[in-house]
Amino acid sequence: MPISLGKLRSFVAVAEECQFSRAAERLGISQPSLSAQIKELEQVLEVSLLSRTTRSVTLTAEGKRFLNRARQMLADVDMAVLEMRQQSQLARGRIVIASTPSVSAAILPQAINVFASRFPEIEIQLNEDSFAIVQDLIESEVADFGFGAAPERPSTLAFQPLYRERFYAVLPAGHVLSKRARLTLSDLLQHPLLSTLPGTSIRATVEHALRDQGLYLNTRHMLARIETVLGLVEAGQGVAILPALTLLTIDPSRFAVLPIAGAHIARDVGLLQRKGGSASAAADAFVQRSLDGTLFQALRDPASTPARLIDGVTWY
Repeated sequence: MPISLGKLRSFVAVAEECQFSRAAERLGISQPSLSAQIKELEQVLEVSLLSRTTRSVTLTAEGKRFLNRARQMLADVDMAVLEMRQQSQLARGRIVIASTPSVSAAILPQAINVFASRFPEIEIQLNEDSFAIVQDLIESEVADFGFGAAPERPSTLAFQPLYRERFYAVLPAGHVLSKRARLTLSDLLQHPLLSTLPGTSIRATVEHALRDQGLYLNTRHMLARIETVLGLVEAGQGVAILPALTLLTIDPSRFAVLPIAGAHIARDVGLLQRKGGSASAAADAFVQRSLDGTLFQALRDPASTPARLIDGVTWY
């Protein structure tokens, strides 16, 4: 006669509670039904597992040995059920990602494409906004996780760095400074400077570098998106200081990209998650493949990086 999982759970409950009444209450069954299950189990095993008195129940020597085996069998079954449920959820799950625009434009098209080729049935929603909003979306559990620059102040979010990127001077092709091998911050401030909005990590990184040299940001225009900054640079409205991965695909015939001398301007970019929070199977799959580099293999390949930016990105 096969041994059912129910009989194993009943035996473990009696062994742990040391009373049939408490074990029956824990399992939500009647005491006579519980007694019958234990008796049937002992008959199948052909040993006595329990020593019964009017007040308590103790394990026999055989019962003590079998208890460890029963617990392990139940744990194995529970783990197998959990894995199958997670696999089912992964096959048809949904992920909500929050990211700052400059980061999402640089790395997420590649990452989402790779992930979708492996898990085509998982729906992905990407919310792009300022770091403050990204943080709120993750903390409030609207988003499963996010991507952005390292927080400047202590945060309720856990940050795991993916890469560090340097900042470069970006000028329109043919600009008076474009023939130089490299520029200083003072050189750039002699011309109208275009910037992202206050509160963005790009602007904060540039402002910090300027302050270190006793300089101050005096912008002509402040824009929300990198694409708009580049459009105004090309139109001759000014120059900009932007991170490496935002410049991978710009046309070298339309822009000059030069290193900045005398200042190491860089930012760390990574994964943002709730501290101690749990993730769905689908979200966890995306997170783990981000951290092990699977989703960013093409970006990590030096052959995919233009020569002018070859030293601009360091992957962790």
